[in-house]
Amino acid sequence: MHFIVEILILMPFILGLAISFSGKFYKLLAYISVSLLIFSSLFAYLNVETLNFTLSHNIHIFFQALDTILILYFLIQGIKFKNIQTLIFAILQLTLFNYLLTILPSSNEVDISVDSLSIFMFLLINIVGGLIVIYALGYLDYEKEFSEQKKRNFIAILISFLGVMNFIVVVNNIEWFFLLFETTTLASYLLIRYRFNAISIENSLRALWMNQVGGVALLIGIILLIWQDIPIYFNSIIESKEVTFLPFIIIAIAGLVKGAQSPFDKWLLGAMVAPTPVSAILHSSTMVKIAPYLILKLSPILIGTLSGNIIAIFGGYILVTASLSALNEENFKKILAYSTIGLLGLMIALGAIGTNLAITASLLIIWFHGISKAMLFLQAGILEKLYNKKEVESLNKLINIAPYTTFFIMLGFVSLTLPPFGAFLGKWLALEGVTQIPLLVLMSVGGVILVLIYFKVSARVLIKEDENFIKEKIPFNMLFPNIILALMLLSSGIFITPILTNILIPIASDITNTKSLITLVPFWTILLGWLIVISIPLLSLFHFKNVDRTKVYNCAERVDINLASYYFKMPLKLFAIGGVAFYIILLISGVIL
Repeated sequence: MHFIVEILILMPFILGLAISFSGKFYKLLAYISVSLLIFSSLFAYLNVETLNFTLSHNIHIFFQALDTILILYFLIQGIKFKNIQTLIFAILQLTLFNYLLTILPSSNEVDISVDSLSIFMFLLINIVGGLIVIYALGYLDYEKEFSEQKKRNFIAILISFLGVMNFIVVVNNIEWFFLLFETTTLASYLLIRYRFNAISIENSLRALWMNQVGGVALLIGIILLIWQDIPIYFNSIIESKEVTFLPFIIIAIAGLVKGAQSPFDKWLLGAMVAPTPVSAILHSSTMVKIAPYLILKLSPILIGTLSGNIIAIFGGYILVTASLSALNEENFKKILAYSTIGLLGLMIALGAIGTNLAITASLLIIWFHGISKAMLFLQAGILEKLYNKKEVESLNKLINIAPYTTFFIMLGFVSLTLPPFGAFLGKWLALEGVTQIPLLVLMSVGGVILVLIYFKVSARVLIKEDENFIKEKIPFNMLFPNIILALMLLSSGIFITPILTNILIPIASDITNTKSLITLVPFWTILLGWLIVISIPLLSLFHFKNVDRTKVYNCAERVDINLASYYFKMPLKLFAIGGVAFYIILLISGVIL
């Protein structure tokens, strides 16, 4: 198991470097890298065991040097692009980090800790993230302005990003967590600005300084822990009996920033200007998933507290407001982005509640949201490159020219909404595991709005112009990941049992007697769900002869049906103000406790 962890952490950086210098063999190396990552994560899953180890003092010094270099790089970027926010937060980070080094106590605590949650994240990061890397190989063939070296570097960064994510989910040392937290910020910054035009640079700098806010929060939280003589290790702070809440609240805020929770959602929305594989990997298996992961790590501390309840209510608030914002959008990728922000709010809310049932629901939504959202973003890339379509309005009659893409879009939306898919089961468990009435109302309202969003898009793509269908040709590298993701979704009802038994039960022990999550849902619901699953996406691939659409009182003339007119106009700044107010209230609760 020790060797597998080393492969998952170190191999992506080594092979990423090799890909950057590999010439025409970079695609082969990318396939090898992805295969090794997927098989290693599956091996870890099949051989679940707890693993703890401490690294040498020289490694600690090396990581501290990397921290300094990384912050200095951010400082240089702020000067180079004359971005005052980046410059200020880099100076603040450098000051706090240097002070941290002067007060950092020596310790022999465990630096690396592999548990069931880590292995669960390995599966998501490497399977879903690896498939996105394969997709990127085909997507880059359409980026004519990219040189071959630029394409190789892009794939190298994506694979190295997976290595950073594998490392961050096993690190126990919170100082190291800060380094990896900021390394994900670096990766997102490089990927968002990859086209290196004015709008890409502007949005990448916004992503940089907003995530630096999270880095500053982490440093402050670590310093407060040291001032209170609490070891800066996750296992130690969870076991500590003498705890004041302020440092943990500040660390949780760092996670919320990384999860693009209002008012920090602008960085994730701005990431839509990047090549679509970047959007797919940020939303599904990396970066933003750090937020629910960190809240789940802190859930033993937050459970039953005022601060935990405030975070949970805020998560429900984000679910509703982000979903309403999605109704206000016409850009396909931004609709997907807002729905991701909303569902992240739900994952965070469930993690903050902290009961075993709520944690299980959060994990299910994390897993199946990752698969579904990856598939939907891959379709956004296909629409962009093969059909030059980005807006929902332009998706009318898509089924005539892109029946396979339409099928994947419909499957992605259905899998986030209906049984027997795991996302539906996660939402079902969430309603079962929540006792706070305000949160229950917010979750219910947010879920309904999300369904409206999916109808908004689905009604467009399913409108047929005539009986003629074009045989769609999708490049293999772009089609293959979609097929695997579709199979993962369609088999979720079958393979949910081993996922629950080997991964979720060790984390959520109050349902250890449950053989399958399906037993928690009435059989007729599962049966009805499968009928819908089979009918809706597949019927989109068929057409009916001698059938026309008319209104009841028309004289048989043909009319267009518009079922996609769900919009909600609102002053979005009000939502940002609500987000700022939440952080203030949360900090006050940390001081009080």
